[in-house]
Amino acid sequence: MRALDQWAINDLGIPSIVLMESAAASIGHAIIHTCVPTPDTNILIACGPGNNGGDGFAVARRLHNRGLHRLVIGLARPSKTYQGDAATNLHIAQRMGLSVQPLDAALTGVGAHAESTLVIDALFGTGLDRPLAGADAVAVQAINNLGRTGAFVFAIDLPSGMDADTGIALGGVAVQAHATCTLAARKPGLDTPAGKHLAGLVTVGDIGIAPPRPES
Repeated sequence: MRALDQWAINDLGIPSIVLMESAAASIGHAIIHTCVPTPDTNILIACGPGNNGGDGFAVARRLHNRGLHRLVIGLARPSKTYQGDAATNLHIAQRMGLSVQPLDAALTGVGAHAESTLVIDALFGTGLDRPLAGADAVAVQAINNLGRTGAFVFAIDLPSGMDADTGIALGGVAVQAHATCTLAARKPGLDTPAGKHLAGLVTVGDIGIAPPRPES
């Protein structure tokens, strides 16, 4: 997937932020049709420091524009540390007046309303190659606790902490999702027994690219 992204950006000339916007459109569609949120649904989007978090910011904007205003963005890092396309989409969300909070505070805030809450996991995607630790592991455990007490947990691309190739939880810590929208193509780990357990119902979101065709 990393090679495919680079091919689309460098060879086709598709700006990376266009790919992110296409991803957000597909993810938003999957959320609306899988989770069926209403204006009374509490939505928490947990956004990590990379492009997975950037997808989360763009999704937040799209859900807000659909009238889903009980929405909070939880930042896994201080806002000034976000860079590139993720920072662009974070700044747009802030200028729109969306609620942006540190992730630990946001998780605490929805804890009493788990049964009416949708948690969107936009912490880490295919780029993760290490076990989650520290505050990241605590956040994932809090998300899983919400899922066990009635919240619907929806993962972007992969459940955070899952190895994209094997489907196992790196270091034994990963989000337990009810549904996952993976981007562009299924990752091998999603079709392993471990990956199926972590990802739940899997849909594939079109982001406007496909592998190049072999030359005839």
